[in-house]
Amino acid sequence: MQIPEIPTEREIERILDQAPSRKYRLIFSIMAYCGLRSCEVTKLKVTDIDLSQKKIRIRAETSKYNKSGDIFPPKWLLEELIDFILAHKRKIQWHNDYIFFSNLDSYRGHITTNSVRIYFRRTLKALGLLIKVGTWNKGANKNPKYKYSTHTLRHWFCSQVYRKTHDVYAVKEMARHSTVMASEVYIHTDYDHKKEIMSKVFASPNFEKQMLSERNAE
Repeated sequence: MQIPEIPTEREIERILDQAPSRKYRLIFSIMAYCGLRSCEVTKLKVTDIDLSQKKIRIRAETSKYNKSGDIFPPKWLLEELIDFILAHKRKIQWHNDYIFFSNLDSYRGHITTNSVRIYFRRTLKALGLLIKVGTWNKGANKNPKYKYSTHTLRHWFCSQVYRKTHDVYAVKEMARHSTVMASEVYIHTDYDHKKEIMSKVFASPNFEKQMLSERNAE
């Protein structure tokens, strides 16, 4: 089981502050605080926002595993999203109601996941967080592998859900994982919880007295 690299809360804040535009700051925020994949957030439409229920609907055709679901974003994030939609209403309509419209007016669609990846890396580079940790093969080519990627934002979301709930099934539900095994990896990212458990198990007064008694008897 490969444990993902999880950024700190301060690093997430810096990434959002350094985002190149309001559009990308909102995209990064939705990925970090709602757990959406880049393929899902780039294809969000106005009709996916349900104001009466205060939720975002993930359509099956945009999801990685063809799995629909509902996401309930924080109040501040939903308000920011609505404000962005109202501010860019005409452009969004021109681009077939895609909230995160293409930068090209000649293309009436959404931005690509590659655009999100490029601007995310530029943001990391500006912060000194674009750290190369190896390479990965794509056909005959070797591509650099970095410590953080756009999917890191989703990893951070999942790790936060587990740290706040200590419920792996909550992670599965919120992240829309197909199996609980995919969620179990985030158990290993909660180092504070591990320390807390160890302190409760091995730092009791009786245990300390026993250790001290054995040491004195030697």
